[in-house]
Amino acid sequence: MNINLTVTRVELLPSGAMRWHFLFSNDSKNNTNILLRYSGSTYLSDEYGHHYEMVQDAAGTDPQYIYQMELPTLAKLEHWIQFPAPMNGAKKFTVVLASSGSGYAAEFPTFVVMLP
Repeated sequence: MNINLTVTRVELLPSGAMRWHFLFSNDSKNNTNILLRYSGSTYLSDEYGHHYEMVQDAAGTDPQYIYQMELPTLAKLEHWIQFPAPMNGAKKFTVVLASSGSGYAAEFPTFVVMLP
């Protein structure tokens, strides 16, 4: 499965919460499932060791469930995930988007983002 993931922007909301905007691009010749397991598995962690779990997403998925979307071949999907406000002026975040582990969905590596 050839799914590319890009962080397009990070929005700081008036409440202080962080809304991370992602772009999923299916560059494969097949439809691909995107399954994000939220409950404790999709999260951010900062340079101070704080852990931020998903609060809300663009689809209204309950934080205890799995976000699921089939991405057609050569299609793109914009999706945002909201996390609590950063603590102690954190600027460096490790991003973990956990798939369902089912073997038929896209999997994403853990990566680090530095915010300005």
